[in-house]
Amino acid sequence: MSDARPAAAGHEQRTGEPWSLLLREAGRAINVAVREELVAAGFVELRPGDVLFLALLAIGADTIGELASRLDVSKQAIGKTVDSMVARGLVARTADDADRRRVTLTLTPAGARAAGVARSARLAAESRLVAALGETHARALRDGLRAFVESERGEAPRFRYSRRPRPG
Repeated sequence: MSDARPAAAGHEQRTGEPWSLLLREAGRAINVAVREELVAAGFVELRPGDVLFLALLAIGADTIGELASRLDVSKQAIGKTVDSMVARGLVARTADDADRRRVTLTLTPAGARAAGVARSARLAAESRLVAALGETHARALRDGLRAFVESERGEAPRFRYSRRPRPG
């Protein structure tokens, strides 16, 4: 027996394109805008996953374990990305003086610049989205998508793109 939910009667006929495709294309449009700005700034090698990685470092995620948790991937996958970012001069790896097993990751000046370009481009693209929808519709869409994710997963969305509190 399938536990797929039945589609609302007549929904696709009323709205046209499937939601999943529209959402994917909206995300793609934002990623393309970010990519274009990064290329214009000289960061031709960065992929969308790299950009999120740099953004998380910029807001305070500073260990392989924390990045793996926030991105919901293995520490091994993050380790490969760290190696690549270090080789490209975007990230520095430093052993913690207090705990030699702990390695702290920081953005280099080039990495911080790339993260800043990407953030500005993403915010500009999101502003264009809000302008196209209008403030009220944009807020309703964001709230509705959040509610949908929560109802499908049985938990709140796991967006871990927030600044980590700093000690003391």
